[in-house]
Amino acid sequence: MVHPGAHAGGDLYYYDSFMAIWTSSSIDDLDFREYVSVVSGSGPAIISCTDPGPGYAINSNDCNDINGAVNPNAVEICNNLIDDNCNGIIDTDANPGPQNWYADMDQDGFGVEGVSTVVLDAASEVKLASEVVFNDGFMENHLAQTFTASQTGMFNTIQFNVDFLSDGSFDALFELYSGSVPGSGTLLNTQALTINTLGWQVVNIPNSIPVIAGSSYYFIIKGAVPSSDFIRLWRSNGATPEPMPVEIFIIMIVLWRYGRRVLLMISISESMSV
Repeated sequence: MVHPGAHAGGDLYYYDSFMAIWTSSSIDDLDFREYVSVVSGSGPAIISCTDPGPGYAINSNDCNDINGAVNPNAVEICNNLIDDNCNGIIDTDANPGPQNWYADMDQDGFGVEGVSTVVLDAASEVKLASEVVFNDGFMENHLAQTFTASQTGMFNTIQFNVDFLSDGSFDALFELYSGSVPGSGTLLNTQALTINTLGWQVVNIPNSIPVIAGSSYYFIIKGAVPSSDFIRLWRSNGATPEPMPVEIFIIMIVLWRYGRRVLLMISISESMSV
C-alpha cells in the first residue's frame, strides 16, 4: 500500500564552506522521496529464530502501538478516555525456538498483529533546474533538504535525483538528521555512497530508526573526499541564494568547479552589465 506524499513544509539549504554557514532557499526543494515502514491492517508475524531487533516484539498484546505509555504493563488513568493497560476497559524462556515476532513500531516491548508496509511519506518532484555538489579540497558545496514526516513508523528509504555526473562516478556522503535546521539536531544515520548513474538514487535506511508524524528531519548530500568530480541534483526552479556579494568575491567564485563556473560567470556578466 503506497500513499502519495508531499514535501510537507520542507526547504532546500546550501552550505557556504567559506563562511561555514547554511543558507535557506526559502522557495526551493530538491527532488526527493522519503519512504516509511508503517504497520496497517492485519497480517502474519515475522517468523524468526532470533530477535529481529528494534521495532519488533515477541507478543501482539499492545492496543495502541503509536503511544509508548499505553501497554499491558501501564497503570490505568481515570478520566483520560484511554484504555491505558489494554484490558478492554476504559477508565475503571530460555533458549526459545522459532517464534512469532510482531511489529513494535514504538519499541515498548509490545507488538501488534499486523503487516509492515512501505509508504511514501514526503516528496518533492519538480525537476526544473539542478544544483551542484562538490568538494575540490578548497571549497565545498553541500545540499540539505528538510521535511516534516506525515507518517509514524520506521525510516525505509530516502531518494534523490541526479541530473549530471562530471566523470562517470562521484563519491558522496549521505547524512540523516532529526531537526528542522541544518547544522543542528541529532545525527541518525550516515552512509558513504558511490554514484555512477543518473536518475533516482536510493539510500536504504536501517529499519531501526523511528520516524514520528509531525516531526522535522533533514538529509545532507556532500562530497565525501576532495576531488575534481562533481554532480548536479534536480531541484525546483527557485533562485540559488548568493552567500557573498559578487563585486567583492568575484575571483573566488570564478575558482569554483566547472559545472558551476560557467553558470556563475554568465550571471556575473549580466549583473555587471545592468
